[in-house]
Amino acid sequence: MATLQAGHWSNWSGSVQGAPLQIARPRSVEELVRLIGAYGRDGRHVRVVGAGHSFTPLVQTDDVLVSLDDLQGIETIDTERGTATVLGGTRLFNLGNALFEHGLAQENLGDNNMQSISGAISTGTHGTGTRFGTLSTQVAGLTLVTASGEILECSPEREPDVFKAAQVSVGTLGVIAKVHLRVVPAKRLHYQAYRKKLSECLANLEQYKQ
Repeated sequence: MATLQAGHWSNWSGSVQGAPLQIARPRSVEELVRLIGAYGRDGRHVRVVGAGHSFTPLVQTDDVLVSLDDLQGIETIDTERGTATVLGGTRLFNLGNALFEHGLAQENLGDNNMQSISGAISTGTHGTGTRFGTLSTQVAGLTLVTASGEILECSPEREPDVFKAAQVSVGTLGVIAKVHLRVVPAKRLHYQAYRKKLSECLANLEQYKQ
C-alpha cells in the first residue's frame, strides 16, 4: 500500500522548498501505475522526486509529489549481456554495492552517489573523463509510466525517439519506473594523489589526458 501524506519538502541543500498537498510513496511499480493513472484522470499536477539532489526547482509543487524512495533494488541481472534491470528509486550507493556482489559496476559515476538512478539519468548527471558520456548513455532501455497510467517500454530498438528524449527528460515524458542499465566488470582502483607546481602541470598537459 502506498504511503500518502501531506507536508513540507525540500531538496538536499534546502535551497528549494515546497508544501505539497499530497506526497505519495508507491511501494511497487503496480502501485505507481495506479496512482499516476488516477492523478491523470483527476487532472492533478504531479511531480516526481528521487533523492532531491537537483539544485533547480524541478519537483517543487503545491499539488502531488510522488517519491520513488520505496522503489529500490535490482530486479534482474543478465551477466551474458552485461545488463541489470534496476527500480527507478534505487540510490546509486546501494546500486554500486549490489552490483559489486555480482562482480559488476557502472561504467562511470559523478562525484556524488546519493542520487536515485532515475533522477541522475533525468537530469543529465555526468562523471569524469573525455571517453565517457553522461549516466544516460549507460541506459539500454527504460520503463516509463505515462500520465494516463500506461507502461511504455522504450529502447534504441523500441520507440527509439521516445527513448532518446527520455534519456534526459527531466520528468516531462513520464515516471522512470525501471532502468535497464548496461554494466561492466567491477575493478579495484588504486588512488594516488600528489602535488605539482602549476607551471609544471601546464607544461605537461598532454600526459594528464591519458
